[in-house]
Amino acid sequence: MSDDLYQRYLDAATDYREHRTACTHCSLYRRCPEGQQRWTTFEQCQAAHIKRVHTQRNPR
Repeated sequence: MSDDLYQRYLDAATDYREHRTACTHCSLYRRCPEGQQRWTTFEQCQAAHIKRVHTQRNPR
C-alpha cells in the first residue's frame, strides 16, 4: 500500500531542496517568497507525518 502522506513529505523536501539549489536569493536561513512557500509546505507535511507516526506508535 502506498503511503500518500509520506510521499508528499518526501516530494515537498525535494521540491524545496531543488528550489534552494537553483535560487540565488535563498539560503538555509533566508528565503525568497517562493522559497518560503515551499519551506512552509515541507514543514506542514513533515509535522503531519511525524504526528501520524507518533500516534501509530503510541495509540491511546
